[in-house]
Amino acid sequence: MFVRWVLKYDKNNRFLVTSIKSDYSNKYFKNIIPDVDSVIVYDGTKFILFSEAIFFILKNLPLPLKIFTILKIIPSSVRDSFYRIIARNRNKISLKNYCVIPDSNMKQKILF
Repeated sequence: MFVRWVLKYDKNNRFLVTSIKSDYSNKYFKNIIPDVDSVIVYDGTKFILFSEAIFFILKNLPLPLKIFTILKIIPSSVRDSFYRIIARNRNKISLKNYCVIPDSNMKQKILF
């Protein structure tokens, strides 16, 4: 759900996505991907996790989405607690409980 949302609004093609269990991840990130229930952003030098990963993504999306980075004033411990609650319950929260067949634009952004 979140990945589809990011790819939909990533008009400048800043993001590529892959599954932690994909062949791509196993080839390039084997044994270095943190074992966490989180969106993981790799910025070329380090892995970014939990709410910090969400803010990294928001910062790189167009306005008005970028405005939500103002929530970064909330202490990271509070943000990460809230993030973990959402991550744990994401299947209950999601209104769409099905797999999406990626369109051609989305396929270009997925690393298999």
